[in-house]
Formats: sequence, C-alpha cells, structure tokens
Amino acid sequence: MKKNLLSLFTLLLLSSALMAQVTEERTAYVKQYKDIAIRKMVEYGIPASITLAQGVLESGAGKSELALKANNHFGIKCHKEWTGKKFYYDDDEPNECFRKYDSAEESYDDHSFFLITRERYNDLFDLDVTDYRGWAFGLKKAGYATNPNYPKLLIKIIEEYKLYNYDMVALGLLTENEADENAAIEEKLSTGLNIEDYDNIDNKILADSGASVDGEDASADRKDQEEKVPEEKANKKREKREKAEKAEKAVSTEDNNREEKQETVTPVYFSMGEVKCKGKATYQETYLGKDIYSYNGVPAVFVSDGETIEQIADMLKINLGYLRHYNDLPKGAVVSTGDIIYIGFKKVKSEYDIHTVRSKGETLWSISQYYTLKVSKLMKKNKISDINIPLEGGTIIKLM
Repeated sequence: MKKNLLSLFTLLLLSSALMAQVTEERTAYVKQYKDIAIRKMVEYGIPASITLAQGVLESGAGKSELALKANNHFGIKCHKEWTGKKFYYDDDEPNECFRKYDSAEESYDDHSFFLITRERYNDLFDLDVTDYRGWAFGLKKAGYATNPNYPKLLIKIIEEYKLYNYDMVALGLLTENEADENAAIEEKLSTGLNIEDYDNIDNKILADSGASVDGEDASADRKDQEEKVPEEKANKKREKREKAEKAEKAVSTEDNNREEKQETVTPVYFSMGEVKCKGKATYQETYLGKDIYSYNGVPAVFVSDGETIEQIADMLKINLGYLRHYNDLPKGAVVSTGDIIYIGFKKVKSEYDIHTVRSKGETLWSISQYYTLKVSKLMKKNKISDINIPLEGGTIIKLM
C-alpha cells in the first residue's frame, strides 16, 4: 500500500513538473514571437492570438523537430506549388515533404500568405478580427487540421495565455506593456481570490520585504519569526523578500518610464487621390460639430482641410484605435482632405466584381475606402501586400 502511494506521489510530482515546464516554454515562445504575430495581423488581418496559438501548438512551442530543423512553425506541407527548400519528416504518412525556411519569421510570413491565398479560407476573413473562437472553428472547418479537437486546443491556449490582448495591440487599442499587464491582472483574477485575499497577500509581501504594514514596522516581527524557524526556512524567506523588493523596484521603474517615454511613430501618408465619395454619400445629421453621412450603408465623415484622424476621433468621442481599425489605418497614419473616414465596420462583400485603376494615386487602401470593403479582403484576392503603394493605370482589382 505504501509502495503504491509512493508511486502515485512520484507520478503527481513528475506530472506537475512537466506541466510547469510546458507553461514556461509556451510563455517564452509567446514572448519571442508576439511582435511578429502582431505585425502579421496588421498586414493581413489574421488575429495575432490565432497565429500565436497555432505556432505554440503546431511547433510544440518551438521545440518540435520541424521547427528546430526547418524553421517550420505551422506544419505547412510542400504542396505542388512550393519551389523553396524542403524537409522530409514522418507525419500522417512516412517521409512527407514540409516547407523549410531560413528563419521563423519567414515561416510566419508564409503562414499568413497561405491563408489569404487559398479560397477555402475565404470565410474566415468575413469574421471579425477579434473573434478568435470563430477563427479557431473556421480553421478546422476549412481543413487546416485533421484533429477534431483542434479548435478547442487553440482556444484553450489563447485563453490560458491571454493571447487575445495582442489582438488589441494590433488594433491600436492597447500598448504591448498594457497587454502584458492585462494578462498578469487576468491571471491573478483567475485564481478566484477576493479583495481581502489580495490585501493579505500584499501585506505578506510587504512584511517579508521589511516595509510597513498598516503603518507599523514589520521588521521586528519578521526577526522574531526567523529566530523560531530552521535556518533553511529563513534563507527561503530572505530569497523571497529579495525577489519581492526587486519586483517592486521593477514595477516602479516601469511606471516612471511609461510616464516619461513617448512613443515615436513614423508618419504614413494616406490619400484617396482623385477618387472621392462625397457626391455619392447621403447626409444624415450633424453630430458634435461634424457632418455625418451614409455611404454604402455605413456611417462616415469626410476629412476637413488640415484635419487629422486623431482630431476626428476626439471630436466624435470615438476610441482612436477603433477608428483606425474601421479604416484599416496603422499608427502614424496621416489622411488627406476629402478622404472618407468610416465610423463603423466596412463590408466584406461588394456588389461589383472588379475595379479598373484609372485615377492617379489609386492604392489598394483608397479602393477599399471607395467600395467600403475591408482591405484585407482585397489583399487576399489580389495578392498585394502593400496597401499604400500607387497602382499602375489599367490594373484590374478583384472585388469579389
């Protein structure tokens, strides 16, 4: 009986250690690749949370043979159109051909391009970019993976590591520091402790660090306690105290830096050029000093002379991140007089099949604004990655 209990206890310890190792590896993976996933969301409209969760799952947090030897983080096989490097690996079948990349970022790039260029994934881009659950089930439905539990596995990773916060970073609604802080706060809340529990924990940390609790000096009590416990426990308490002090200093330093540091963003100039929508828009009302129009059924305003996207957001009391998201604009975007700015979500389908570039300065972005379409749809259909590069006259742009 004792032998069985000992075996069970050993098994539990090993299981706990393994789970801790998995958590540590996944956390490190997210930290290493979150910036790339955020950039891919901005460029292609694929949720950063989904990209990261797929990377964690498919690559074993970067530890799989495929990831280590081929930089392939998403398990993408060669397929007949692949002309790049190849890596042969036993998967569903022996000696299957997988794509090999020079870097992990190249794998992330190809993953995004893989999704936006295959028709079977079209329905995913009809979903809201923050609907990670819809994307998870949509990937399975489109045949990305054969495992019937694939959506649940992705969702579990996203929710366990709070990856949805990085979707908010890509949308400009949070900074990366705020996303990390949100994840830490949510992790703390997920323990189920109440406010009194937090007070007790915080007071214990303060007591261990020698700081005052409720205005009283705790150092004397701590000294008495340490004299009563074995030396090993006292050493552990001192280590814990030192960690608490370091953490407190780090938080204080980060807060000060956040207040002092201002983010530098390179201006990116956007313009609809000679393509204007105002003549076709229907006036609705004047709200907070700004004329509101309806264009293709979506509420919108027009940029006045010298007006910025930040001023429009402030005037209409709209979150700047949301306003950028509605209009597919990155941080630092500078819009032009007469441009249409939507104050609601653009559409995912058009009543027109194609657009022929005629006017000087037309870009994929200006076309997306003119037709009230999400620019990610046009990128995918036309295999164009730069939404702000002028297009040549006569270029045919697919809208459907």
